[in-house]
Amino acid sequence: LKLRGGLRRQLRRVKTPSGLIFMLVGAAITVMWLGSLLVGREFTRGEPRDPAEVQRWTQLGMLAFTTVTGLTALSVRGVYLPKNEIERLFAAPVRRSDLIRYRLLVDTGRTLFGAVLLGLLSYRRMPVGVFGFLGAGCAVLTLGVVRQLASLLLADDQSRVGRLLKGRKLTPVRIVLAVFIWLILMWLILGDTGPGRLFGALELDGDFSALLDQPVVAALLVPFKPWAAMMTATSTGDFLLWGALCASIWVLLFEVTARLPIDHREASLQTSKDITARLQRVGRGGGVGASEVAKGAAARRIPWLLGRGPMRSVAWIKTATILRKARGSLLVGLLVVAVLTFAASKVFGVIPDQTESESAVLGSGMIGLLGVLYLSSILRFDFRSDIDRMVQIKAWPLSPTRIFVATLLPQVVLISSVLALAIVGYGVAMGGLHPLQLVVILALPFVEFAWLAVDNAVYLFAPVRFIPGQEGSVHHVGRSIVLLFLRMVLAGLTLVFVGAPAALLISFGPETLGISEQVALSLAAAIAGLVVAVEVYLLARVGGLMLRRFDAGRDQA
Repeated sequence: LKLRGGLRRQLRRVKTPSGLIFMLVGAAITVMWLGSLLVGREFTRGEPRDPAEVQRWTQLGMLAFTTVTGLTALSVRGVYLPKNEIERLFAAPVRRSDLIRYRLLVDTGRTLFGAVLLGLLSYRRMPVGVFGFLGAGCAVLTLGVVRQLASLLLADDQSRVGRLLKGRKLTPVRIVLAVFIWLILMWLILGDTGPGRLFGALELDGDFSALLDQPVVAALLVPFKPWAAMMTATSTGDFLLWGALCASIWVLLFEVTARLPIDHREASLQTSKDITARLQRVGRGGGVGASEVAKGAAARRIPWLLGRGPMRSVAWIKTATILRKARGSLLVGLLVVAVLTFAASKVFGVIPDQTESESAVLGSGMIGLLGVLYLSSILRFDFRSDIDRMVQIKAWPLSPTRIFVATLLPQVVLISSVLALAIVGYGVAMGGLHPLQLVVILALPFVEFAWLAVDNAVYLFAPVRFIPGQEGSVHHVGRSIVLLFLRMVLAGLTLVFVGAPAALLISFGPETLGISEQVALSLAAAIAGLVVAVEVYLLARVGGLMLRRFDAGRDQA
């Protein structure tokens, strides 16, 4: 029934023009990407790696995945059942073990896509691709059972662990561990080529390989040997032997989890209540902007940083929302930006025959672009979190363009300030702040506004309510690809209108016009500033036009 309901929802989306376009684009990109993972193995295969060494790194990756699974169990204790199911099922004449089996089977169905994805990534990196694919899928399905087992154990108030962690979610510890584990996983998946060089710059190789030989680390990796041996098997006999063992462990864990003598009803009801409230907030726009405000934060006085007035009042509303809701996500963003800054100093500080200006521009550009991409994706304090307030917003006595700009302005200031500090830190680490880094810092607010303006203009043109658990569906993948295409077009136009006049001035200005090189550079910079200002103005006007045509009465959710 759940599967049929999900398919009906997708079919309803296809009936709308925007839904059909996003679905077709997302499906095409997904098929091409998955196909490239399969075909790319034959073109990227290098020297054969030692299966024993690959097995140890696979065990480390599984340890990282298991740690992430344990962290998620802290916020989902007991058995999660939707609000419209839990009271009916708890009151029904159904055995407790059958309820857990039902939940495990539902989780297994939802995990299949992730299992296929990780299997395709393993297909490229394991000695025998098919064995890596099947082994990774089995490992991911087993992790789902392990997560449910951990959730039930944490729901047991009679156990020592349950009493110790009751009511504690350990959010700061989970954030730090999640960032560290994310780095390890990205390095393991990407390897030492392409984007993986970024993580290799963190000096995880060399002495880090010797870390796997330490007794404590080796002992932590032992439980994951069956799955790693299955994925790295080089013969059918070895694969079948380890595969049978892993399948038996999955069945055993499945039944042990279903038969645990733990009364999880109270914890499950609380979990269902918390997640239902969270899903309702996510449905109002998603992202960190949908999080709940703590009582202490709600009582905090918010200063009028941008002054008073109608337009500044709109900006103050968003500023208050950011200061009250963004603490946890902003901490994660700061950690990631710090890692990017450190990695930039390692990557661009050791390249031979590189001038100081090249190092400054490349490093600062990497921090700026990747920082804009990541922070803009987690700090969504814009129209995407205001879907339920659009009737009120459209009634404000301000022009749509002013409302559009004022809504995006606080987030632009926040992200630009954070990245500017990171670039300054990068300059200090490299021996001093270069003048070209100041140019990058001045360009950050315009780049960030353009990024957010494209996102919000498309959202206002074709709004969507986020359904938890479906963020990676082909519908949303298609939307992301369309946004990427629009950004590429905008970046290409910027390069053309800025680069062409600059090249002409620098190449022919001193000879033809009789001006000095400094004057030519100044004129090129002035033209670039004018082009960027015109683009920002046009984006603001387009955003205001999309806000004007937005019909709040058509919202059917």
